[in-house]
Formats: sequence, C-alpha cells, structure tokens
Amino acid sequence: MVEAIAKPRDISDDAKSTHVAVLATRSVWRVRGWCTSKNWTAALASWQSVTWPMEVGTTIGDRTRVLCVGRLDWLVVSDNRVAEEQMSLLAPSLEGCLVTVADLSAGTASVKISGCNAREALSVLCGLDLHPSSFRVGQCARTRLAQLPVTIDCLSELSFDCYFSQSFEKYFLLSLEEVLAGFGYPVISK
Repeated sequence: MVEAIAKPRDISDDAKSTHVAVLATRSVWRVRGWCTSKNWTAALASWQSVTWPMEVGTTIGDRTRVLCVGRLDWLVVSDNRVAEEQMSLLAPSLEGCLVTVADLSAGTASVKISGCNAREALSVLCGLDLHPSSFRVGQCARTRLAQLPVTIDCLSELSFDCYFSQSFEKYFLLSLEEVLAGFGYPVISK
C-alpha cells in the first residue's frame, strides 16, 4: 500500500515503473468569484505578483500552483502549509469583491503519479483524452476518475497530480494499482 510522505523521492531507475506518492502536507485552497471587476483582477494580480490563469483548464506556478478549474474558480496548491500565510495576504485585498476563499487541505487528498505509464493508467480510469497532443503540460481538468470527482494537473509529460476527496484515498490508490497491475507495470509506492 502507498504510504503518506512529505516529499516524493525517486527510488528506482526502472524506466517501466510508475511512481505513486501520497503528498501528505499539501495545502489546497479554493478561490471562487462571482464578478469580473477591475478590483477583482487587480487584487488577484497583487498576490505574489502572479498573473492568475483566466482560461479554464490552464495552470501557472511551480511550488505554489494556481489551477483555473472553472470560470472565476481556482485551486491554489502549495507543497507545504506556507499557503496559509500566503492566502491570508490575499483575503484583505479581495475585500469588497464577491469572492470566497476556503481551505480544503484537510479534506483533499493529493496524489502524484509519474513515470512512462502514468498517462496510460489515468486514461483507463477516466474519459478524458490524455494524449500529449490533447492534454499538455500546464493544463488541468476536472473529471471522473475511477468514478470519483478528481482534478488532474499535468506537471510534465510523465507527471500528474490528482486532487480528490480525502475519504476516497484508499479506493483511488487501489483502483490505480489494479489498473497498473493489469498492464503488468511495476508500481513503486512512495
């Protein structure tokens, strides 16, 4: 079974392996607005001098990623709990705007899937076209994966982060391992 760790690490040189890591210390925030005013976009732009992605399905960032998952709807994901401090800086600048900022960290599971078989395994579990020409690096999508509502973030050609309800973590990991085993691909759990 996959164990939760704070930071993923490579533990195999096998080119055919698929790495699965539960990212236990991820911060996940949802920012949702209901208007497009200059105050709103200026407030977002002032936060860490980041231009937020406005096109649905696009992402920006590295250690702190902003995923546009819907019209005026974002997930802000960070590798650690520093996002709490960052988000507290955003809230005052949004005063007067129709917006909600919610910490989803405690209820959201974060799983990184990487390796040459990651894209194929995810494709079996969901209805999205995950071919590299259709689902490129820097894109995200909400979908049903193993019959669960999941947000998939394409970090690189061979690496994806998946976000879903914490209560389904075990089911998600078992479904993923079952698909990979069915293909005969080795799974390296981190």
